[in-house]
Amino acid sequence: MTLGVGASEVVDDSGGLGGGGDIRWGFRVGVPSTAILFGGAMLFELETVAGYWRIPVSAESTLALRPDHVVELGRVTWGLRAGLTLVGVEPFVFVHAGPAFGSNGGGTTWDAGFALESRLSWATFGVHFAVDGLDVDSGDLWWFEVGPHVQFRLPLW
Repeated sequence: MTLGVGASEVVDDSGGLGGGGDIRWGFRVGVPSTAILFGGAMLFELETVAGYWRIPVSAESTLALRPDHVVELGRVTWGLRAGLTLVGVEPFVFVHAGPAFGSNGGGTTWDAGFALESRLSWATFGVHFAVDGLDVDSGDLWWFEVGPHVQFRLPLW
């Protein structure tokens, strides 16, 4: 079992900078290295991610419902993270989707990206890059996300 936290800076389609953070909980399983051609174990993690985002939009955007042209949203998503354990580094790809709620009402949100992590015995530290999307009644929005994260491994009793 894993528990992770991350923070990100975002750049949306208006070129503005925003920010946000997520808390991630998941269950990780591995395929032994003897079954993988690359010599490292393959990892799969089912995840639940909850977070808050504050994203600027252009004044012309149909999403600019507030005077400060900011979309605030909370989200809960579910998805999969898959990667390899190589010498000292773990590259991952991930995808998540789920409901969103906030200043523009409710809708759906998604993200897809990659992460590069370094493993310690009790945690992994890394950086991630993703493309995120939001679909609500007032319009669609997508943005780029980049930031650090840490993930703690919790033993199963």
